[in-house]
Amino acid sequence: MTNLKGGISPKKWDRRVVEREIALCRALAREFDANPNFEGIAWQESAPSVSRKDLADAGYTPELFRDSLIELLKGSSQALARSWVFWYQNFLPGKNEYLGDIAEAVLPFRVVLCGPDILPYRTALLRNYELYDRFHGKMKLASSAQHDSYRHHKDDTSNDAKAVFHRGLKPIHRDGYVTMQQIFEFGRDRLRLNYIFWSWVRWPGVKPYPGDPNPFVFEDALAVIRRNPSFN
Repeated sequence: MTNLKGGISPKKWDRRVVEREIALCRALAREFDANPNFEGIAWQESAPSVSRKDLADAGYTPELFRDSLIELLKGSSQALARSWVFWYQNFLPGKNEYLGDIAEAVLPFRVVLCGPDILPYRTALLRNYELYDRFHGKMKLASSAQHDSYRHHKDDTSNDAKAVFHRGLKPIHRDGYVTMQQIFEFGRDRLRLNYIFWSWVRWPGVKPYPGDPNPFVFEDALAVIRRNPSFN
């Protein structure tokens, strides 16, 4: 179904979708699971970015979504003897508390708890970051430095990452952007991650905030990666 950003979000609360995704995972496992360079499979984050009305019209309920995600994670992880399933949790419309229930249900399986982007000052994500404290030592943890992590600062507290990215009106915090080294350290030391995924960012055509130097790009992240080839 079409989501709020003009893309496509699958109806993961539909049993047929779950069955086909598990079948896809089994096929990928047969082809790649024995490959030492294949770490695993990542599923789309839990936030579908679809309006509440459209969700209701499509038969969505938080309980259906919770149960379907548990089935998907169990079924796909059982297909992998060596590799991992990376589950991107973010928000679950109507019942965010179910995210913890899902994680509890898949503890015995080869599932990595992944979360929202690494954004230390994005207050809307603090409740999701609490899951890292809850499940540290119980399951592997991961997160990602995506486009907004490269342009994140102390006043970047909006609930809407898209609005933060496009507004271009409010000057950034006087301390400037959070550096890629600080993003890394927040993931390693505060979230205690086993994996960090770094998105490739070049910012073509992006205008900086007033009086602002250029935002960070992937070369800045690459320097951090090279300094820290292993961190746990």
